[in-house]
Amino acid sequence: RARVVGGAVGRHHRSGRGVHGRVPGPADRRRRGVRGVGDDVGDDDGVGKGTVQLADFEQAGAIFVIGQNPGTNHPRMLSTLQAAARRGCRIVSINPLREPGLDHFVHPQEPWEMPAEGTRLAELFMRVRIGGDVAALQAIAKDVLEDGRGIDHDFIATHTDGFEAWVAHIGALDWATLLHESGLDRMT
Repeated sequence: RARVVGGAVGRHHRSGRGVHGRVPGPADRRRRGVRGVGDDVGDDDGVGKGTVQLADFEQAGAIFVIGQNPGTNHPRMLSTLQAAARRGCRIVSINPLREPGLDHFVHPQEPWEMPAEGTRLAELFMRVRIGGDVAALQAIAKDVLEDGRGIDHDFIATHTDGFEAWVAHIGALDWATLLHESGLDRMT
């Protein structure tokens, strides 16, 4: 049986550990040419795993599904996204692959929705180049910062460190480079 551990697929025993009795780490993945989700995450960049709780989806006004294919990899998540979309949450998919489950989802327990093609989940699909997600997020940040609306300066002052340096870093990035590396255009 194969199991995904931190982005790497490996054979495992009942213990859930790799063949040699330990969970494969970044060095194992680099040796095999596989990159894990947290391999490039340093101390200042966050954590190398998801931190969202399903309860967060109940309150979110916007959800960005980045580099994930929930219909294929996390089908139970689709009903949570469906509930969010039905209450007006805006869902954006950022991925090289368009996930059909994010276009229209019919809950298996609601077959009467099939003729109507179900619930539209992602209202915007942004097709990025493979590996272009960081450039896409930087482009989104640059656009938000240039626009200036919707930035909660009190929250930032209270709960963050280094925001000014990050703003300077994002501001110095060239639009042409961001768009080329992400595969997006300014209209997206």
